[in-house]
Amino acid sequence: SPEGRGEQDEGSDTASLFQSFGELAPTEKEAVLVRFQRNLVQFADDIGLSEALVGYLLDEARHLDAVSLLYEQRLFVSYEHEARLQSNIYELVGDIELLLAERHAYGELISLYQSLVALQPDYIPYHLQLSYWLVQNGQLQLAQQALTGAANDAEFQFRVEELRQEIAKASESDQNSVQAVPLEKVGHHYVVEASLDGRYPVRLMLDTGASMTVLKSDVLLASDVDPVYVNELSVNTANGIVAGQRVMLGELRIGAERLQDIEVGSLPLEELNFDGLLGMDVLAQYPFYIDQEQSLLYLR
Repeated sequence: SPEGRGEQDEGSDTASLFQSFGELAPTEKEAVLVRFQRNLVQFADDIGLSEALVGYLLDEARHLDAVSLLYEQRLFVSYEHEARLQSNIYELVGDIELLLAERHAYGELISLYQSLVALQPDYIPYHLQLSYWLVQNGQLQLAQQALTGAANDAEFQFRVEELRQEIAKASESDQNSVQAVPLEKVGHHYVVEASLDGRYPVRLMLDTGASMTVLKSDVLLASDVDPVYVNELSVNTANGIVAGQRVMLGELRIGAERLQDIEVGSLPLEELNFDGLLGMDVLAQYPFYIDQEQSLLYLR
């Protein structure tokens, strides 16, 4: 039928793109990704292609997209290729965990393992790692809850008990390292004083709806810091899509907290009245609380 021929032509076009995937521009790679997802039944056994697509997504720092892609493929892959695909999934998860752990990106690690538990709830190591990273982030009650999925598995009881002891020890210490960072209320917003590389002061608006911390590109240019370019970045804002860059700062300091080698967005946000936005990629690394009456940000 004409409809069938259309699907066949699309698959054929996609196959030709696959052969030179590494030479494609980012927009073309994105098109291949979309076609691959649309034709998963047809291409589920093309492990080499999914490996290339995962590499592209990792280069774009789209970690959860890379994991989700392989789990979507897992739904359709044949028995012959299932073991290799599953091995790729576990290897990918390990690589992402190592990358995020080096950056102390606890919020992202927790989000990663929450997604993995939902994608493969019968895989006990995901429950254990979720609990571990929740402990590291001081979210002890959630860490205890995360162990529920592993509590009755005899193979992992030793690790379960280790984590329970870590939770108990963290609870006993009572974490007296809570610090209060002053906030300034400007209209309906709260603004915190921060510094780049410990020497260039910036005023950042707290935005718990933003997944990424962002600095105005002209602020970075005016500073004496030298951020490292990571990749191009497009962000949806109230005024439409804004193009900029993802860069790595040597240090972002908020109160006594120092975040080393942190990636932020650099965007031309002329209408923003502050130097940037402090997003959840930073805030989620701490159990935090905003005291609106006292205008304080509590970090633990």
